[in-house]
Amino acid sequence: MHEIGHFLGLRHTWGDGDCSFDDFVYDTPGSDAASQYNCNKTRNTCLDDIYGIDLPDMVENYMDYSSGNCQNSFTVGKAAVMQYVLHYYRPNLSDMKVIENYADYKFSQNIEFYPNPTTGKITITSKSDNNIIKINVRDITGKLFKSIYSIDNSTIILDIVGSKGVYFMELLSNNSRAIYRVVKL
Repeated sequence: MHEIGHFLGLRHTWGDGDCSFDDFVYDTPGSDAASQYNCNKTRNTCLDDIYGIDLPDMVENYMDYSSGNCQNSFTVGKAAVMQYVLHYYRPNLSDMKVIENYADYKFSQNIEFYPNPTTGKITITSKSDNNIIKINVRDITGKLFKSIYSIDNSTIILDIVGSKGVYFMELLSNNSRAIYRVVKL
């Protein structure tokens, strides 16, 4: 997650310097250095004023160098930066498809899938006689989020009611499969 954060525009929580450096995200408390794999949640190396509170160093943040069992989050601000970079600077990532064989390739070429990124609703249309039988939607961890069945070849409008983030949509026909990455803003 740390390197993905860099790929999507994030700096380290300590801004790669002392308390006078910044990671340019409003809701990350300042820090004078990486936590050096220490999971001390009371460590407070800089005086901050985030919403009127002096918060401790954010050792739980993926952009720190704390131990893996300590890291568990990005701040809301860091998530917003990543979504912005994904949308404006890496837009092709949200349109990527996973194709395993030629039948899957032909199937995926006949699917219209839009808009992506989305604010919630995705329109899926098959342009051929390969009926979409089932659609599985999984969250970024792979957990099944939603599963629907299609009766015919008509247009399907799918509502992703979960939180903002990345989802994977698996479309299945009788003999083919295509997986699409969806970004919900």
